Amino acid sequence: MDPNAPFGSLVTELERSRFDRLWGKSCLTQALCYLWLLFVFCLFASLAQGGFYLRFFLSDKPRWISLSKGSVLGDDPAVQIFAFALVALAMGSAIGCLRHARWGRVCGLIFSIIVIFGGMIGLLLGLLGLWALWSGELFRPNGYRHRELKAEYIRRREEDRRLG
Repeated sequence: MDPNAPFGSLVTELERSRFDRLWGKSCLTQALCYLWLLFVFCLFASLAQGGFYLRFFLSDKPRWISLSKGSVLGDDPAVQIFAFALVALAMGSAIGCLRHARWGRVCGLIFSIIVIFGGMIGLLLGLLGLWALWSGELFRPNGYRHRELKAEYIRRREEDRRLG
C-alpha cells in the first residue's frame, strides 16, 4: 500500500492498527485545535477585563507580570509583542490544523513547544500536540482528512456490531 496515495481512495483498505492510529491522531488534532481557539478566546476575554497576567519562565525564578498596567497589554513593548505573537500563532495553528495545511502543522509544532513551558497543563497539551503533529501523516498534500476517517470509523464500528 502506498502511503502517499490520495485520501479517500484507500481509507477502507487501511489495516486496523494503522487506521486506529490515524483516527486517534485526527481526533486529538481536532481537540487541540479547539483548545487553541479557546486559549485565544480566554486571552482576549481576560484582556478585555484587564486582569490578564503572563507568567515568564525566562528568569531564575518564575514571576507573574501584569499586562493590565496603563494600556491593555501593559507598558513593556516586548510583552505586548510576545502576547500578540502568541495569539497569532495559536490562531494560525488552530485554523491551519483544522484545514490540514502543512503550514498549520508547522505553526502547531512551534506553538506546542512554546506551550510546554506553561505549567502542568501546558506541558500536557504541548506533549500531546507534538505527538499528534510530529509525524505529519495527516498533513500530506493527499493525506487523509478527518471527515473520511470519521466515515470509515462509523462504517467499521457498525460492521463490528453486526459481526459480533
